[in-house]
Amino acid sequence: MKPKSLSPLGLLALILALGIPATLESKRQEKILSLFNVIKFTNTPCTATTTIGGTAMTGTCLTEEECSKRSGGVKSGNCAAGFGVCCVTTMKTCGSTISNNCTYVQNPNYPSAFNGTTCTYSVKQSDTNICQIRLDYLTFSIQGPNLAQTGQARCDIDNWTITGTNNQATGTSTKNNPPVICGLATGQHIYMDVGGSNNANIQLAFSGTGTTADRKWNIKVSQIPCDANYLAPDGCQQYFLGVSGNVKSFNFDVTDENLFTHLPGQDYNICVRQEPGYCGVRWIPTDEPRSFHLSSSATATMSINGQGSCPNDHLDIPGGQNAGETGCVVSGSVTFQRNVDRYCGARLNCIRMSAENHPIFTDRFFVTFVTDAADQTMNNNMVLLNMNRGFSVNYVQTPC
Repeated sequence: MKPKSLSPLGLLALILALGIPATLESKRQEKILSLFNVIKFTNTPCTATTTIGGTAMTGTCLTEEECSKRSGGVKSGNCAAGFGVCCVTTMKTCGSTISNNCTYVQNPNYPSAFNGTTCTYSVKQSDTNICQIRLDYLTFSIQGPNLAQTGQARCDIDNWTITGTNNQATGTSTKNNPPVICGLATGQHIYMDVGGSNNANIQLAFSGTGTTADRKWNIKVSQIPCDANYLAPDGCQQYFLGVSGNVKSFNFDVTDENLFTHLPGQDYNICVRQEPGYCGVRWIPTDEPRSFHLSSSATATMSINGQGSCPNDHLDIPGGQNAGETGCVVSGSVTFQRNVDRYCGARLNCIRMSAENHPIFTDRFFVTFVTDAADQTMNNNMVLLNMNRGFSVNYVQTPC
């Protein structure tokens, strides 16, 4: 019979059982332990056994000792063929500093609601090769815009702000920092440039009024290397990968139509990575109620377009035109033109005063969403004037 080889641990047990002299045993233990010292593995993302809402969390493959020393780190399964542990890092304490990739930032006592009025976190790069930080809002629900304020809706009850981002190329503050948000943002994400200088100090800050609101957040913080193929182009606050997907404005997921309102003071770029073999994008409103509704009254049913007719709240689609058609008609005009950049109203269409949504085609792989400082919502009798929900559009890349 062919002899079986002993594992290092089995050999160590045999040494102890045979009573080999201590000096010889010590030398052999050193050799055995040296086998473990040469086993190395990269600290790659791993799928944890812990789940939130039925979805597995993501950890980092570390040694058990490294995980135990990491602030907020908890072992959740194994990795690297059992030589490593999947270490999930969670921060629930206000005032915490996040400096590790793939950290979950949660409100105190999550998944229970937060009853405080302020909470801040700092985000620092893990090393000099980090050029961007991505926040994935896995759960995010705070109080929405103040609809009781006659004539305008602002995020002045609750708000979430991000400061300290840098321009990737120059290291200076960008014009398009992430927008202030309130209300619902579950499923959304945001990118922040940090310049790859290892001195960024991003501040995430919640500020609220009252202590009885149902406020919750669970945000995954990812650090993106400067050479990653999923690094967002400079100036993009949202970045979508793949040939198709869905894009919506913050707070769109409110289901009570009496509370429909997009957020004020938005100005950010939404970008799509151009996949190989594709040369354009179609933007298609979904079938949800008021899937495109900007700068219009509650009873409006028609499209509006053009810079002169959409001076405030609008979705900018550079070079946009109705897919499959050859021309557009701008609001206030009767003549055809090749394309239209700016869209508002109650329908998405490059033909003015149309009652139908229409897919908009462009060969550019980004759009820009802009709203003014406050959205008019109530008259003096507290009647909702507009129900400007914002937008929910699918994108589909078109082959060359």
